[in-house]
Amino acid sequence: MPSSLRYLAFLLGGAILSGWAGYSLRERKANPEAISSSGQGATRSAVRDDDRSRDAVEDFPAQIRRMMAETTKAPQHATLIPAWDKIRGFDLAQLDEAMLIAGDPLEGSGRNVVAVMLLSRWAQLDPQAALASIAEREESSVKEVVLGGVLGTWMENDPDAAYQWATANVKKSPWLRPESLRATAMLADPAEVALEKSKRMPEGVRRELIGILARSMAGSAEERERCFAMLEGMSSSERSVAAQAMMRATASSSPQAALELMESLPLEPQALAAERSASLQRFSGEKPAEAVAWLEAHPDAGNEKERGIAFNRWIERDEAAATEWLDAHENPRRVLADAVTGVNLEMLANRSGEDWRNHQGKRLRSFYDRWEKQDPDAAARWLGSAAPDVANYITREDHGDEQ
Repeated sequence: MPSSLRYLAFLLGGAILSGWAGYSLRERKANPEAISSSGQGATRSAVRDDDRSRDAVEDFPAQIRRMMAETTKAPQHATLIPAWDKIRGFDLAQLDEAMLIAGDPLEGSGRNVVAVMLLSRWAQLDPQAALASIAEREESSVKEVVLGGVLGTWMENDPDAAYQWATANVKKSPWLRPESLRATAMLADPAEVALEKSKRMPEGVRRELIGILARSMAGSAEERERCFAMLEGMSSSERSVAAQAMMRATASSSPQAALELMESLPLEPQALAAERSASLQRFSGEKPAEAVAWLEAHPDAGNEKERGIAFNRWIERDEAAATEWLDAHENPRRVLADAVTGVNLEMLANRSGEDWRNHQGKRLRSFYDRWEKQDPDAAARWLGSAAPDVANYITREDHGDEQ
């Protein structure tokens, strides 16, 4: 996501949804100098006095243009807070005039902060009209951020109505996640209260809420235990949703830790297989040597595809070390069979990029040649069942040097 969109997402997700001024008040209590980008510690009253003096000599269009210039040049608390303080007092007639001046909130890669603020204020006064003004627009990353933020504003004030609108309009914006937005709004209540309320909500909302809570409580054994205690009485499928969320949250920082955690979590069989595979894929991509070692130490944790992909990625990263390990292995035939399987599946899954395929084809041929010497019957059986375009890298005369 471009930096301007990341900032816009922060703006909508943190400032507007927290009420802009309320957010800044907490910020100022923690850091009284924060509202001054120049470091001079300007006070809120001084800012308001300055605004009033300028308003006395500026007409309304000039005020809007000045706010646009200031927030574009320095989009920080010192400019955003006064702008929102003014805009949140606009009525519909003022909004109509201001929006004509400010322009399209979806243009400029999210840099038109004043236009987004105006849209958010419109959403406070007439949310359905505000959302309808952008829901039919062409899909874009800016639309995604702005529409989600404006919908979130409505979700805070009238969550049921906002959820119904999002559910009815999801086809217009396929990336909308009404269940996630509704579940997030429920977290204004304590977790136990939100979970109790979720029992009367659609299943999708309840599962989203469980996932959000589980991700936030995945960091320690005590928190995980507390989470599952709150889920007491819920179905095994819903407890598995929490376990999956914990696995994913843990894997984002340490796939190995996630793999070692999975046996202690109440994952249903299909979910266990999916999360194990995803964590192994991530582990192999980030630290292939450690992934190979972990799979060797946990022979029941991975299949031939996952072992083969891990070894292939290790040999890509450090061919000398991976080859030395293979030469010393007590069962090189199994390692080579896995490696051939892993390369084959990666090639079948990715048919774009001839340079990449030729590179993988050379590696496949190298693995196959070594495997054929170790176990010719098994190698021949595999070759007989391989896809023709993959087998061609092994059987053709040039040994895959060129397509």
